[in-house]
Amino acid sequence: TMLCCCNPGSAQDQAFEQAGAREVGKVEGSARPEQTKAAAQGPVKPAEKSDGGFEVRLARDSTGDRLGFTLEVHPKAAYVAAVDEEGDTPAAAYNRGAEEGRRICPGDRILSADGVRDPVAISKVIATNPSVKLALRRPRTFEQALKKDGKPLGMRIHHPRDARAVYIDSIKEDSPVRAAGVDIAVGDRIVAVNGRGGT
Repeated sequence: TMLCCCNPGSAQDQAFEQAGAREVGKVEGSARPEQTKAAAQGPVKPAEKSDGGFEVRLARDSTGDRLGFTLEVHPKAAYVAAVDEEGDTPAAAYNRGAEEGRRICPGDRILSADGVRDPVAISKVIATNPSVKLALRRPRTFEQALKKDGKPLGMRIHHPRDARAVYIDSIKEDSPVRAAGVDIAVGDRIVAVNGRGGT
């Protein structure tokens, strides 16, 4: 079995937030969508971070307006599920002005929203706060071949509703995963199995 996994890098996440990354772009205030778009198209200076973490502030006129991305919320983490790249949403406007390595992308882990780290609380902050400061991190993606030898892999997985990936909730100590000594951990997202991704 070939698994394609995303490792969220929890230790690096904590270090990143404690260090306090600089903002790499702002879309804020009470501007109309066309003004917000223009404000985000200037040069964006990337944060000098080697661990893939960055911060961005997105703002909308009211909580009824969309920020321009959807979430996948797992008990242990929140991720960007999809991003509106074509509209006049704050996320789309930000991405048009940001360097490639600092754009908001599907699969990015949301470390915090306005300083809140709990995944469920993050979703509420994003839904209710007109202006939101997000700390994001791009997970490390890797492939790992595992031999089942007719046995279960020994992992308990969680599939959130409408999610494009499953999450590893636990791994048995006597499982083929542990026996292989591979770099797969609780909290990782499995985004593909034997070349087939989620839909």
